[in-house]
Amino acid sequence: MLEGSKMKLPEKWKRYFGGLYSSVWSVVLGFAIGSIAITAAGADPIAAYSALIDGAFGSPYKLSETLAKTSPFMLSGLGFAAGFKAGFWNVGTEGQILLGAIFAIWGGINFTYLPSILHIPLVCLLGFIAAGVWSMIFGVLKARFGINEIITTLLTNYIIFWLAHYLVHWPWDDPHVHRPQTFPIADSAYFPILIPGTKLHIGIVLGVFCAFLLYLFFKKTVLGYNIRSVGLSPDAAKYGGINVVKMIIIATFISGGLSGLGGVGEVSGYHHFLEDYMTEGYGFVGIAAAMLGRNNPLGIILSSLFFGFLWSGSQYMVRGANLPVGVIKFFVGIMILTSLTGPIIEMLKRGLYRVRRKQTG
Repeated sequence: MLEGSKMKLPEKWKRYFGGLYSSVWSVVLGFAIGSIAITAAGADPIAAYSALIDGAFGSPYKLSETLAKTSPFMLSGLGFAAGFKAGFWNVGTEGQILLGAIFAIWGGINFTYLPSILHIPLVCLLGFIAAGVWSMIFGVLKARFGINEIITTLLTNYIIFWLAHYLVHWPWDDPHVHRPQTFPIADSAYFPILIPGTKLHIGIVLGVFCAFLLYLFFKKTVLGYNIRSVGLSPDAAKYGGINVVKMIIIATFISGGLSGLGGVGEVSGYHHFLEDYMTEGYGFVGIAAAMLGRNNPLGIILSSLFFGFLWSGSQYMVRGANLPVGVIKFFVGIMILTSLTGPIIEMLKRGLYRVRRKQTG
């Protein structure tokens, strides 16, 4: 609609562009702070960022690595967003990715007689269900007993880590290699490669598909609407006849399952085995991607691509800008932290807007 010479946007588009505005500024803030750190280390920020871009997009192979790293961030970000829609802060995505990887290994080395057309869906299903059930436990604890999910999901990451450590070093340890890692999975459990000669597998397609599916689920289905209602106001949802406990449990199962698929992709698509620290940090980056994408499944596609770009390209900043590894890790950490400031920036923007309206009468 037009009012004078100005066009009025629908309210939902105003909210979308407002969130996009704050996300962009949080990224700009991260690069600004990163520039200060890089300068303090005696390097040129322009050279460092040039190396970052070249390392992520400088060749077809580098681009394929960026997209391959994007996949687990996208799936864990979608997992966090699915729980967040029901008011569940799932900070256990780190462990759920690893749990999905563990069950992908188990399925990949125990069902070797299956053809790929059955073996690949099986390992995906195993990883999804295992991580989903694990996450659902904490949904029950929150919904039934009011136990804070941030504490339970965060602390239980260590349970999964030490379980994986035990499996890697003892029962599943491959004696044919000189470093602790599990037996490799069967070829029939390998994800198809999209570009020959690279490690870009269908995990990225799976992530994008899940993002659109999750978007439609929350926007177009009654169950998705009920889950969002619980996240906005549990009391109002209960008053409206919605089973709050059931909605939280369903949301937490989906949340963990999507994160588990990220671990399946790392095993079946990228490494084909499991070793210590293989997925370290992926879950927390996924949370940052969800927050930067405003917990919108479609926004998470872009934000996870941004973090894939950072994760892959930052490795080239050592040679391209002569930066110490510690400074690069600091830079990546700053970018993750500033990605969480979007809501603060939006709040400040609204505050300034109100002040200006009062001043102009």
